[in-house]
Amino acid sequence: MHLQNRIRLLIALASTLLYFNSCKEVGPAIDLTGETTTDTTYIATQIETPQDKNVLLEEFTGVRCVNCPQGHELLDNLENQHGERFIAVSDHSEFLADPYDGDQDLRTDDAQAFEDLLGPISAKPSAAVDRKLFSGETSLVYFTQKWANYVNQQISQTTPVNIHIETAFSNNTRNLDVIITVHYTSEELQDNKLTVLLLEDGIITAQIGQGSVLDTAYNQNRVLRQSLTSTNGLALNTTKEAGRVIVKSFTVENLPLLWNADELRVIALVHRSGSAMDVLQAVQRDVN
Repeated sequence: MHLQNRIRLLIALASTLLYFNSCKEVGPAIDLTGETTTDTTYIATQIETPQDKNVLLEEFTGVRCVNCPQGHELLDNLENQHGERFIAVSDHSEFLADPYDGDQDLRTDDAQAFEDLLGPISAKPSAAVDRKLFSGETSLVYFTQKWANYVNQQISQTTPVNIHIETAFSNNTRNLDVIITVHYTSEELQDNKLTVLLLEDGIITAQIGQGSVLDTAYNQNRVLRQSLTSTNGLALNTTKEAGRVIVKSFTVENLPLLWNADELRVIALVHRSGSAMDVLQAVQRDVN
């Protein structure tokens, strides 16, 4: 189904539910010619089966970091171990990330903003796991020797929220449409936010490694290209009882030609806000 028709169907469904049951709530919906923006919420007639809890690791890395290839290898190993239940993002923030001559710059303002949000960091590679402050820690960001242990702890947890992603990309306009559907399977009492990220795999750059050896054809994966929401997240301002559905859509226009759409992924995460920012669930989907 075309994405525009999908959006209209969601809006119609919400309206129908509101009509037949006065307890069903629907949020505002705006349909604009050419670009569609929705902010729709309603109570589902049937509560979904809870998804398995996925674990999000947000890594801070850089092309001039000699130990970062070891961090990337560890991420590969965790992906091989846990499959799709492990999701990693590589944030090329400012520290040790100046591009080599002739290479594209992998640094982004969003990556630095995430470092500012989750850090500070004292060295790279370092990472946050589900944005959780684990027992005995004073920071959300940890060095590589702790990653596997904390991922294993989180993979056994449950989640109160399901997330679904739909994408549509036009090769002609290079516009990307994304629909995120959030479905609560049990009540969540704390304030929640939604963060949506665009990642790219398979980017070839120079990368320093152990012994200061420069690999001029290094394969960079999981690279944060853009945050589709504020780096602080988009507030989900509604009650979050079991069956609550929230639909958000985003349009990103004119993706740079340098970005390979066949290597792009959308990551969506629902997390708490305030003093604790724990990630309740994260999912990913290829753009194409």
